[in-house]
Amino acid sequence: IIIAIAHKLRKKYNLFSAILVGGGISILYITITLAFREYELFNQTTAFIILIVITLFSVLLSLLYDRKELALFSLLGGYASPLMISTGEGNYIVLFTFLLILNSGMLLISMRKKWNIIGIVSFICTQAFYWVWLILSFEDQYTGALIFGVLFFIQFYLLALFDHFLSEKNISPFQAFLILANNLSLFAACIIIFRNTGYKVEGLITISMSVINAIVMLWLFKRAHVDKKLIYLIIAIVLSFVSLAIPVQLNGHVITMFWAAEMVILLWLWLKSGIQVFRKGFLLIGLLTLGSYFMDVNNNYMGASELPILFNRMFITGLVFVASLVVCKILLNKMNTPEDNAPSLLSRLLNLAVIAIAYLVPFFEIYYQIANSNYSSIDGFITMVLSAYTFIYIAALIFIYRKSTATYPQIIYALFVFMIVYSI
Repeated sequence: IIIAIAHKLRKKYNLFSAILVGGGISILYITITLAFREYELFNQTTAFIILIVITLFSVLLSLLYDRKELALFSLLGGYASPLMISTGEGNYIVLFTFLLILNSGMLLISMRKKWNIIGIVSFICTQAFYWVWLILSFEDQYTGALIFGVLFFIQFYLLALFDHFLSEKNISPFQAFLILANNLSLFAACIIIFRNTGYKVEGLITISMSVINAIVMLWLFKRAHVDKKLIYLIIAIVLSFVSLAIPVQLNGHVITMFWAAEMVILLWLWLKSGIQVFRKGFLLIGLLTLGSYFMDVNNNYMGASELPILFNRMFITGLVFVASLVVCKILLNKMNTPEDNAPSLLSRLLNLAVIAIAYLVPFFEIYYQIANSNYSSIDGFITMVLSAYTFIYIAALIFIYRKSTATYPQIIYALFVFMIVYSI
């Protein structure tokens, strides 16, 4: 009766009639729930089918009224339907299949009407159902959990991409949120699913995530009217997963060299796009590379392992690190920068990093090789050699920066002070 009255009033009082329709739909949901739970008028399957029909009916009404509030109410009713008739012994295959069907309809409405709130609520509710089941009820249903996780991932990834194509505008916060949260959810779910299998597949999972996003990235490259920031965002996701794959599967100096190379890529992406996430990623990876290098020094140079002169993993790792810093410095000087003030500070920091790391890499190598040779027994020999190396290095710096010392003579004073302090 309420829905009929609302339908009669829809032309003159559109918003008010939509509210009345919502009330009528609520009564239908509650009535079927009570008929099943309290009076047992029909079984669970029949109740579930009736609730699905009510949901479809409410969706059609939302399209007729062209009100996203009514569509949102219909969506919440659809997701609440399994809870209304739940007996505590649910079949996850039936539940997730229903969610896939419900999502498909709702996502079509979201794209057709540009109602992004429908897509966000669908994503949140779907993830809530999936993760509650994964945490509380998952035992050994590895195949089912993985299949449904991937299907949900594909569903919402397509929503974000098609929403971008239909809008033909810059990437929106809605699209960025869906892409990032979707990737994070599937990655975490896969780690949880396989953590008790006894196989070390974390690296394989991480690489698989990067490959999936790389395929999307290549597909976007071939399409016209795609916002470059969307492509840069997916590139950042690919690089993030690749960066994570190395530490979770490998260890040691390989991580340092890989991060050093990625540091250059992230800086280049920031300078080309102006997207701040790449700048933050560059700074983060730079700090991680620095910390990883000193950990390698502690584990290799300070350990008992025998390393050949120069042609060893630690010296080569140090050279790669220095080379990456030099390339970053060159890029920062030659390419147009997206900000006026930030590059000058960043350039100075990079300059100091190049000078410091370029000094320390041979320093550690010389110290290690002498300490593990027959000359280590000679009193003061290591100190003498390292002092000579330090003075030669400072002389080389003065030669390289001879033009700067003419303008800023305090640089050369600082170098001489450093020599005196080191000698003492």
